[in-house]
Amino acid sequence: MLVVLALAFTASTVFAFDFNGGDGRKGKRLWKRYHTQCADGKTLPNKVGASTKTQAQWKDAFNNPSKLPCGGKWADGIKTEEDMQNVFRYLFDHAADSDQPETCG
Repeated sequence: MLVVLALAFTASTVFAFDFNGGDGRKGKRLWKRYHTQCADGKTLPNKVGASTKTQAQWKDAFNNPSKLPCGGKWADGIKTEEDMQNVFRYLFDHAADSDQPETCG
């Protein structure tokens, strides 16, 4: 019984993405550093940034990583859950419909 509870707890925390967490300053550095190089070696256009989507669109993209630029796979980049939360915080806080949309890189 204890093993089943431990597995259930672990499984639920693995798939739980905290949309209220993250550090936007760290996320901006990660995004700027790693969004330009996709896992397949392609480079994203410079115009892909926080203000290219609304807050709801960024939230949807992080719920479905295939909708993220590069399908959410960056070469030598964003690998940990904490890094993903930091990137989400930056993109969400500076989305097109946010209080402080990103106006330049």
